[in-house]
Amino acid sequence: MEVYSRIGTTNCNIHSSGSLQEIRQYACLTFTVVDADSLSITCPANITVNNASGTCGQVVTFSASALDNCLATISYLQASGSVFPVGTTTQTATATDPSGNAKGQFNFHSDCC
Repeated sequence: MEVYSRIGTTNCNIHSSGSLQEIRQYACLTFTVVDADSLSITCPANITVNNASGTCGQVVTFSASALDNCLATISYLQASGSVFPVGTTTQTATATDPSGNAKGQFNFHSDCC
């Protein structure tokens, strides 16, 4: 018998049946599916941009990617497309799946004038 289930704990009842003269058997079992595959995140290389004329910052766009056997989502400390100040900013990207997370960091450098 094959059973497919989501990650987590599942309870199920199993029974066998036959004709009315046969004994029926019942069993209960609990099984847990564990995501043992590690989640990995790939951040972009460090980014250097020139600031916009007359401003002390620049809009920077970027994206990270995650590799996992389950659906992973990526969130950022500061969103892609935000204005970043002149200087070096360390950005954190976090990939999360139903079983855990991995974190990556990369740097921006915005030159003045």
